[in-house]
Parts: sequence; structure tokens; C-alpha cells
Amino acid sequence: MVKFENAHAPVGDAEIAAIEAGLGLTFPPPLREHFRRTNGGRPEPYLFRRGSVAVAVSECLPLRSDRGGLTGPGVFRTLALGKKVFPPHMFPFAIDGGGNLLLADCATPEAAVYIWWHDVSENSLVATGVGIADFWSLVVDA
Repeated sequence: MVKFENAHAPVGDAEIAAIEAGLGLTFPPPLREHFRRTNGGRPEPYLFRRGSVAVAVSECLPLRSDRGGLTGPGVFRTLALGKKVFPPHMFPFAIDGGGNLLLADCATPEAAVYIWWHDVSENSLVATGVGIADFWSLVVDA
């Protein structure tokens, strides 16, 4: 089971709902469960590998930060709504060491996970083939 170290203060259902309303999104139940379980933090283990897709998750993005830094809503507003670099139904929930984002597709019931490769101009979104619950069940130690 994945443990999340150095997480921010927990968020509850009412706060998650308020954040969803402010963003104009509805998180699928597995994504809501992820945020109930952890509000950011470093996952241990951290390496996701499935087929030809591999990514080392350096940290989860919190919904709300109690100590500054990146947040999922902040990244979403900047990159999805502002710069439109990924669709507005994709929500960033984690980041790897190279600045690539892990996104949950809020248009799917399982919150399908994609990797957004920030330094690739074409085909920058890559499907992992799993929803967020299965994603965390597949991470391993390096």
C-alpha cells in the first residue's frame, strides 16, 4: 500500500466540493477518495510502470497548501484554463521529478490517469490505461 509522506493538512468532503465548484469540475469518486486519503505528499513507493509507460512520481499536488508551493487547482487554472495545454476535464494530481504532470480525467468514472509530457509538442498526453485507484495499486519501489 502506498504511503504519503509530508502531506498537507487534510481536506474534507465540503472543502473538496467547494474546490470543485470553484473550478467548474466534478471529481469522479476515485479522485475524491484520493484527496480524502492524502492532500499532497510524497508517495512511497513511487514508481509506476505498465507496458511501455513508466513514471517516477515525486509528489502529489495538494488541493490546498498550508505551506505554499504548487497546488492542483493552481496548476489547473494556469495550464488547462489559461494556457489550454491540456483539456479542462483533466485535473493534475501529481508531478514527476522532470515537471511532467499526472492528470486524472474527470470525464471518466474511474478517473483515468494520463501523463502530460511537458516537453513534447505532439501527442503530449499519454494514457496509462488505468484509473487512479489502480494507478496507486501498481506503483512499486525503484
